[in-house]
Amino acid sequence: MSSCVAYEEVDFVDYFARATNVSEVHLARIAEEPKCLAVIDAVVKTPMRLGIALWHVGDELDRLELSQSGGSPGLNGRKRQYPFGYIRLMKQVARRIELEVEDPRSFSVRPEIRHRFREFYEFSPMSELDFQVWLNRDAPFECPDRDLEEIWSTLKRRDVHEYLWHWQIAHTNVLEYLLNDRRFIAGLEASYAHKSGFSSDRIYGMIDEIGASRIRDLNTTFRFMLYGRLAERIAMGLMRVPTGLRVEFPEYYDASNSDV
Repeated sequence: MSSCVAYEEVDFVDYFARATNVSEVHLARIAEEPKCLAVIDAVVKTPMRLGIALWHVGDELDRLELSQSGGSPGLNGRKRQYPFGYIRLMKQVARRIELEVEDPRSFSVRPEIRHRFREFYEFSPMSELDFQVWLNRDAPFECPDRDLEEIWSTLKRRDVHEYLWHWQIAHTNVLEYLLNDRRFIAGLEASYAHKSGFSSDRIYGMIDEIGASRIRDLNTTFRFMLYGRLAERIAMGLMRVPTGLRVEFPEYYDASNSDV
C-alpha cells in the first residue's frame, strides 16, 4: 500500500456519488417509484427545468423518507419547504439513467413507464425569465438549491467540467504521456490557431486516435471537452509548446483553416 495520498480514479457517476454523499438506498427507492423515474428521465430527455421536476415529484420524495427532516408543510400561507438533498438525489438518478444498460449501476426506464407518464415528456418548456417569475410568485414550494432553474444539458456540461478537473489530477501520468507527444500537442495548438467549432472538432477527431489509446475511461464527448480545455490553456499562454510543430504537422494547421 502506498504511503502517499493519491486521487481516486473514479468515473463521472461515481465521482458525483462520492462528492455529494448520496445514499444508494435512497437512489434505489427513487428508481423503484415509476413517477419519479419518469419525471427525472424527462429532465434528461427534454428541456424541463429541475425546479419543474421537483414540483412534480417533491411530495413523492417526501413519502419515500429520503431525508431526516423531509419537506416541511407550508403553514399560514408559507410555501412548502423541500431540502436541497432532493436535488442532489435527482441529479444522481439522472446520471444513472444515462448509463449504458449493461452497466449494473444504470436505472432503466421501461417504455410502458414513459407511455404512462407521457405528459411529462410533452411538457412545454419555460424560458428562464418565465421560470423565475413562476418560481418566485406561483410555485407552491421553496428549495435552497441554485440548480432549480437549470436544464439538464447545462447542468451536465458544468458537472463534466468539474469532473475533468478531478480526472486531470488523478491521471497525471496519462496527461504527461500525451503532452509529450508532438503530434498531439500540434493538434491542440492548431485547434485554436483559427478557432471555429467545426475545425476544432475536426482536429480533435484527428488526434483522438492518440488520446483514445491512452484515455480509456472517458467517452468521446468527454475526451473532446478535455482536449478543448488543454487547447484553451495553450491559446492563453498558460502551457508552453515546443517549436516547429506547424512545419512538422502542417495537416493539422491546414485543417484548422479549412472551410470544408
